[in-house]
Amino acid sequence: MQGSIWEVDPDTGNAYELTYNEAYHSSPDWSPDGRWIIYTADYDHQRIQLEIYDTQTGESKKLTDDQADLY
Repeated sequence: MQGSIWEVDPDTGNAYELTYNEAYHSSPDWSPDGRWIIYTADYDHQRIQLEIYDTQTGESKKLTDDQADLY
């Protein structure tokens, strides 16, 4: 969905955007308890970081801050 993470209600089909910022978000995975979603955040196709989304608060935060370029 153009670089953000979405959740879809299977009963209604309504989609809700959970994450959005200047990075391209992909590869989401839920925590076993359903509270957290971890995902990759690609900044300018040069730095890929891990970020985490808290489903209870709706807040995202960076888990890594690697300044090295991929190329």
